[in-house]
Amino acid sequence: MDTGQPNYLLASSTETHGAARGILPLHALYPVISVPWYKQININGNYNQRLTHAMDSIHEKGMVNPVVVLITTAAEWQQRYEASVKGSNGREFMMPPNIDGEIYQVMCGCKRLYIAKMDGYTHIDCLITKDLDLVSNICKQQRLSRKLIDK
Repeated sequence: MDTGQPNYLLASSTETHGAARGILPLHALYPVISVPWYKQININGNYNQRLTHAMDSIHEKGMVNPVVVLITTAAEWQQRYEASVKGSNGREFMMPPNIDGEIYQVMCGCKRLYIAKMDGYTHIDCLITKDLDLVSNICKQQRLSRKLIDK
């Protein structure tokens, strides 16, 4: 139900891991992977189950970690995309959007972004950086914390 008012999905974690914290509009974010494509092929044989688990968890407890956003350009994204295709491990990465200037690429939290869109949110809590190494470290920390929470 669209009321025209902003609707924010906020995270309970206050950890920033050295990144900036911000609330960004969903329409300004571009995921590195396609959740609908992953759902369609049910990647790894359990993607739909994991998506349902994430959705149930957000509905019951709220979002724990903010999505992780890399500030990049289409050219930089294209370089990473080409490198990922050459060394592909079976994951389907999104091609960069045709946008001039900075792009907010969701590197960790694509399912959370998808769920926020499906649930009618307009904005989402993010950790934002231009440092790809920092993104990698934050994503590792979030995966580790998710495993501890799921136990």
